[in-house]
Amino acid sequence: MRPEVIDGALQLLRRHVLLFVAMAQPEVEHIAQARPKDLEQMFRASAAQEMAGRRELLLARLHEQGALTLDLNPEALTSSVLNQYLTVKERAMV
Repeated sequence: MRPEVIDGALQLLRRHVLLFVAMAQPEVEHIAQARPKDLEQMFRASAAQEMAGRRELLLARLHEQGALTLDLNPEALTSSVLNQYLTVKERAMV
């Protein structure tokens, strides 16, 4: 079963250039990479690893379908999206 966002993206990609922007979650990444010290931390790390894996898979699938994808820290969001837009305009993709 694939996420609904991919189905929606496929519909948009027929007529539009799609830029999918995901905001990174450093706290989740930290939990996923930390070495658990007890059972609760092990479950938290496992859940964080699953979230990170699903996120990577989603971005990869969208990219495979032709979407432009960015995975950014919140502080880099504005400048990175603007730069990507300028690149799209420069390449006459719109």
